[in-house]
Amino acid sequence: MRGVTEIMTSYESIGDNCEFAAVQERMGNTEGGLLKWAHSDRFDLLVEAFNNRFSNLFEFDNLTPWNPWMVLDNRYRIAFRSVIHSEQRNGVFEFVEIETERREKYKADFSKFMSLKDRLIVKLESAESIFVYKRNDISVREYENPRMNDPDFLRNRLNASGVTVYEALLLLAALKRYNPANKLLVVATDCGMRPGTVREVHQDLYFGCIEQLASYYYALGGLDETWGKILNNMEALIHA
Repeated sequence: MRGVTEIMTSYESIGDNCEFAAVQERMGNTEGGLLKWAHSDRFDLLVEAFNNRFSNLFEFDNLTPWNPWMVLDNRYRIAFRSVIHSEQRNGVFEFVEIETERREKYKADFSKFMSLKDRLIVKLESAESIFVYKRNDISVREYENPRMNDPDFLRNRLNASGVTVYEALLLLAALKRYNPANKLLVVATDCGMRPGTVREVHQDLYFGCIEQLASYYYALGGLDETWGKILNNMEALIHA
């Protein structure tokens, strides 16, 4: 029987935010990951990123402010934690440094994210990890006092809902382009099962049920106990 720390290292978070990453860290997995601490607000572009092997990722001219500690890669609509910082001015986030200073800071970030991209592709090609995806149900109430003044973000997210099986199959297909043995675990709140339960809904596609996902305003507040049950039940299911 594997311990929880060993189990945690077998799972790779691919979005849509850092909730599962925080759970992993609290349970002993401190490994880095390209999407572990990122946020993706366009599911279709996330699938495209996998299909494109993340080509043209994190190019300087595609980066815009997201919040004080993150930049948004507009190619794939993925926000990354960065050493390039921003501040809010007149209700809009703007970069703090001038372009020459940003370009100098960008070099270290670019090297880091390319290394993490290569690491993710190795994991995808080896099929040694199980990939985990979640996306919150969105309510208008979450955005009464939005952190970002980004109309495109709000429009896309307010129209979003829990992950459908169809969407999950699209993402799984993108993962299987690297290795046909890849597996995907989707964690959702509205899945007709008790919290902690896992069910295989299609070959290599699993849905795990959780009573509540962490708010986007505090993504670090995941339910460790239920996440742990989901992974333990996932382990039992795939190794049965």
